[in-house]
Amino acid sequence: SILLAYLLSSLVGAAFGWHQVKPIDRTETLRAGPFYRYTFSLTVFLVVFPLFINVDVFLVKRLVEANEQVGWYVASTTLARMPFYLFTGLLLTLLPSVAHLHQAARYQLQRLVREVNRYALLLLVPLTVLVAVTANSLVPLMFGESYRGGGSALAILIVGVSMLVMFRIFSTILVGVTNPSRV
Repeated sequence: SILLAYLLSSLVGAAFGWHQVKPIDRTETLRAGPFYRYTFSLTVFLVVFPLFINVDVFLVKRLVEANEQVGWYVASTTLARMPFYLFTGLLLTLLPSVAHLHQAARYQLQRLVREVNRYALLLLVPLTVLVAVTANSLVPLMFGESYRGGGSALAILIVGVSMLVMFRIFSTILVGVTNPSRV
């Protein structure tokens, strides 16, 4: 039901955008076909991505028999996803900036992409190393001594989630420079 709501919200947003948002300096209009193909591809991405980020918890729950170990993993996953949620604000502001600069100033777009990647790496690499090194004491600090066993999972998960953050930055830039009329 959550995935259906996610899909419907994207489709409602696309329909609203098609009928309410008009180009400022263009006289030609975008045909409905390319617009809906572009919207569909974004919707598929937005529906598949939450599945991708949560499939590990479902698999661990299915494969591991001890509920205690599943709890350790879920606690570790919760902590490991913090960088992803911290970068959500960046992703929300990055998309319109990239789309605007792609049309207006390509040199500024290249500079923006370099700076975003540089700052993301400057924040992510030390954070990832710090969390990976202190994982065995960080999980019990946040969730209590009964979760001490989740440290090794956190040390691995933080690396994967940091890579996922970089993937989301790259995919947001790609969406921003994509022209819906050419999809």
